[in-house]
Amino acid sequence: MDAPTPAAQSSAGVRRYAANARGTLIAVAIFDRRCADTMTGMPYPDTVEVVTTGRIYRGCGGGEPAALLQGKD
Repeated sequence: MDAPTPAAQSSAGVRRYAANARGTLIAVAIFDRRCADTMTGMPYPDTVEVVTTGRIYRGCGGGEPAALLQGKD
């Protein structure tokens, strides 16, 4: 689905985005806290949550994981 990139709503360590793509609401929250990938254990700088059509998807995101491993947080 394509939709215009919405403006972020920021507050206390979280950025939130919401968009309507062809009648489907998509909400994304990016939390400023480390996340470990459940498959590999690789650290990422952000925890991400996507909500759409009544489902919640959680995962990791953000910059380059290697920077966290090298202590360049």
